[in-house]
Amino acid sequence: DNKIHFYETMGYVADYSQKIVGETFTCYKMEKQLK
Repeated sequence: DNKIHFYETMGYVADYSQKIVGETFTCYKMEKQLK
């Protein structure tokens, strides 16, 4: 069903963007600690 595929894709995109945000935030925190 198309709807199920759509939700799976949305879940994947959400996980992926959360991962990127988490990595960006971690890099930002580390940079602030170094200064």
